[in-house]
Amino acid sequence: MTSAPDDTQHATRDDGRFVSTAGLLCLVGAIIGAAGGLAMILVSPSVAPERFSYPFDDVGHVVVESVFLLNHGLLLVGLLGVTRSGATGDGRLGRAGIGVAATGMVLLSVCEVMAMVLVDAMAADTAVGWLGAAYGLATVTIGVGLVMAGIAVARARVWRGWARFVVLTGGVAVFVVVLPGVAGPMVIGRLVLIAWMLVFAALGFALLRSRPSIVLANTVDVAAPIEDVFDYLSDLRNEQTWNPKMKAVELLTAEPVGAGSRYRARWAGSGDLTVEYLDYLRPTSWASTAPGTPMTVDFAARLTPLANGTHCDFRMEIVPHGAMVLLAPVLAGWLQRQEATNMRYLKARCESPPRRPRSSCSKPRP
Repeated sequence: MTSAPDDTQHATRDDGRFVSTAGLLCLVGAIIGAAGGLAMILVSPSVAPERFSYPFDDVGHVVVESVFLLNHGLLLVGLLGVTRSGATGDGRLGRAGIGVAATGMVLLSVCEVMAMVLVDAMAADTAVGWLGAAYGLATVTIGVGLVMAGIAVARARVWRGWARFVVLTGGVAVFVVVLPGVAGPMVIGRLVLIAWMLVFAALGFALLRSRPSIVLANTVDVAAPIEDVFDYLSDLRNEQTWNPKMKAVELLTAEPVGAGSRYRARWAGSGDLTVEYLDYLRPTSWASTAPGTPMTVDFAARLTPLANGTHCDFRMEIVPHGAMVLLAPVLAGWLQRQEATNMRYLKARCESPPRRPRSSCSKPRP
């Protein structure tokens, strides 16, 4: 791994960031779609049933179709997340299925745009009939694609429990529930579409659950000897001198610090965490874990001597638990920006005299 051009920070993100973001967007899209369907049931009609826009007037019709257009776009991102998650396995069936379903979702989006164009049409108009056929074709295409991808996901067994069958359920539902339902009365048609959106909500949650971890990788080059950098950075108590987010830290075990050492530490918004050192090889590497209720944080550092200092590689993996899984996409971006700032603080502190006898790249703590 090489350092960034500014010689202080380099960040990498794996597919987990995209997958968790896709899961969150898919979940939001499903909620939006369900809310739109519910609105069509509950709203008082503003026009006669013969109007294509029924039960909405022109403005209401365009607004609702825009909501459904947004819904399709968010669900499309969710479908792409299934492939990126690896849930479909290595075969072609899963990738092809997601491609077919995504094509259907794009066609469905085009239908929503055409529905806006036909806002003034009557339900019996020929153009509306052709549009209905296009809606049917798009829905069938999505169903076929989801069945293909769902079979691949079930076979791959990458996802466990109910999540293994959620994609297949969405595809089968098209033919067993959605198409028969939309062919009936308007209320029944809206209810089955709401039920279908609940399947997509489950898909969003499955994506969030499949790749909940946040991986942050950073590097920094420090103009100080490797032994001094190691002694300073490997002692968690020194983090307070360069990380403004650390509020308190206490060594719970006896000196010297090494494998098995434990700290009680608190960062802004974290509550008290117990950090345990799993590995400690002076002066090249150390690793720690900090299990907690909202999240578990695993950290590893590796130092390499340079002609004029030390190259530092840091890797932090954060595994959210419970409701925190839903915040993983937002949390990842915020944490990476914070870590980029921390690398600059760390470099400046390590290279600033006067030096401590024990941790020679830092000022003594007050």
